[in-house]
Amino acid sequence: MTAQRVIRYHTDLGIITLIDPNLAFPWVFFCDDEINCCFIKEDDKGMNKIRVTNYSDEVKRIMLATTDGLYFSDNLGVNWTLAQGELPVELFSNLDVSLVNPDIAYVGHNNFFRTTDCGDTWTQLSIPSDGLYINEIYCDPVDPGKVFICKFQSGIYVSSDYGNNWQSVMNNIPYNSNYNYISGIAVNPLNPDNIYVNSYDYGIFISNNGGESWEEFNEGLRTRYADGHTIIDPTDTTKLYLGTDAQSVWSITRTPTSIDDIITTLPTNFSAYNYPNPFNASTNIVFTLPNRADIRIDIYDMLGRRVEVITDRVFEPGYHAIRWQNSDINSGVYFYKITADDITETGKMMYLK
Repeated sequence: MTAQRVIRYHTDLGIITLIDPNLAFPWVFFCDDEINCCFIKEDDKGMNKIRVTNYSDEVKRIMLATTDGLYFSDNLGVNWTLAQGELPVELFSNLDVSLVNPDIAYVGHNNFFRTTDCGDTWTQLSIPSDGLYINEIYCDPVDPGKVFICKFQSGIYVSSDYGNNWQSVMNNIPYNSNYNYISGIAVNPLNPDNIYVNSYDYGIFISNNGGESWEEFNEGLRTRYADGHTIIDPTDTTKLYLGTDAQSVWSITRTPTSIDDIITTLPTNFSAYNYPNPFNASTNIVFTLPNRADIRIDIYDMLGRRVEVITDRVFEPGYHAIRWQNSDINSGVYFYKITADDITETGKMMYLK
């Protein structure tokens, strides 16, 4: 692994930059031409996190978590509306939208809420009572049902059922007992068991088994005593970007540890496959895109009946994986059909219950 401090870094997807190196708490800012994903430093208006979801085929809804509630805009930020109804007007310091299913989003601080319809309605969910408040929310980039939260003074938790039940994955991550602050969750989209987190006072830790165990990942990194946010470059999963509240942003290059993530350049053609196959609980549908495209994935049974549409949105160039699991289906043969603009590919899958 190598690490270096950067102030501004251009990639094929956009720009990663340190907003202001003189701020006490600078954040990583990352976005493409459609404000697809970014972190924003909290300012005197209380702005903290902003995310974009596809409200409809024509409208991209921007959600903004603030100290005075959640706001949304359906016209790229020209006008903002306070989300009300089931969602109280209170401090929301964290927000994330699922990349797999942008209808799903989570927001929270002292309380935790989920929407499954782009923010039209919200449901309050229970979270572990340990700790003080939620300091990070992170949606898994492959599994639409998996979401992570970090709680100040208690650590990191994961839910595999859309936030209904939680399990701690702190395990052997060291932490400051007086200031237990875990942040910077990042999951490798080509190998979802490959996870990164930042532990205040101890630096970056990596797991290659879904959080069951962790190893230190700090070689060449001189900033450990800080809160951090991490981004994995989707066009090259050996590259990570870390922004910290110690007035620094770092680019990190790691050595791949699995055949699942050894590809480090953009694909030159469209392809698709699923693994494992046959499968028992879930399977990953993997596809490569040389160009930005509208992607729809349909699942069919042996009789040609559509079982489920697991995604229908725009994807950027790169390597992508979406996990499919459906406990209501019977054992047997199923087919996935991926439509990428005017290209269609079909694959056969065997489900063993």
